[in-house]
Amino acid sequence: MHISEISEVSGNDFGTKLSVGDFIKVTKFNVKTTEKGEVAEIETSNTGKRYSFGKAVLGKAKSKRWNEEVAKAVAKDSADGLDVWVTEEIAQGSGRPMLQLSWFEPTTLKSQ
Repeated sequence: MHISEISEVSGNDFGTKLSVGDFIKVTKFNVKTTEKGEVAEIETSNTGKRYSFGKAVLGKAKSKRWNEEVAKAVAKDSADGLDVWVTEEIAQGSGRPMLQLSWFEPTTLKSQ
């Protein structure tokens, strides 16, 4: 089992763990080191602090581009933040599901 699946860190100040389907308004990314590895701490204007140990989410938290887009959104309206959806994708290497962040609202396929 991957650490991201059991990463409810008791007594942490990182906030609530991200879950697939979450809609967050990001105001700031932080990356911190813990005894379980690096964690992405995400400050939001709509759901409080959130966190993830997932590699794809950590990549976004470290990304210059993502941090620039968050800064632009906050500069326009400091009470709002950048709209981000938490989705699930299949990792190419392991074939396992992983959390991902997207600027675009996921679409759902309707049965016909």
